[in-house]
Amino acid sequence: MRRLSLAFVLLFFAIPVCRGQVAENKYLKWLNEDVPYIIEPSEKKTFLALKTDAEREQFIKEFWVRRDPDPDTPENEWRDEYYERIAYANAHFAFGNAPGWRADRGHVYIVLGKPDAVEATPSGEIWTYNHLPRAGPTAGPREKFEFVRIPGTLDLRLKGGD
Repeated sequence: MRRLSLAFVLLFFAIPVCRGQVAENKYLKWLNEDVPYIIEPSEKKTFLALKTDAEREQFIKEFWVRRDPDPDTPENEWRDEYYERIAYANAHFAFGNAPGWRADRGHVYIVLGKPDAVEATPSGEIWTYNHLPRAGPTAGPREKFEFVRIPGTLDLRLKGGD
């Protein structure tokens, strides 16, 4: 009976801890898997300093509102497209046990969207973008990304990338 009581007490106190870990993991997943390529360093620092789940939920809501191209509509078209890009990357660029969003092609696809042209080469692929969205002043009117095959695998990595 004593063992049963001890087990019950441990379970009683463990449940809230586990719930907290699940919630914490939900937010760490959002930070580290959903938005790692688009969150600004200052936003990440702010997010990591938040103390409550309510604050985290509010931050996430505001994060997407800031990126909404048309706040007058009930949908956030940019967020919806962003998550569609992640799903596409996971479906088409996964390699081995790594999800597609972690692959170099997945990273570029998530951030820039579908390339205007894809050229197969003997060593991999070249993606061409005729116009880069949100590219900044250093991007030219046409940008190319070359992905090369890793020897002995079917995986492609961004040429010159790490």
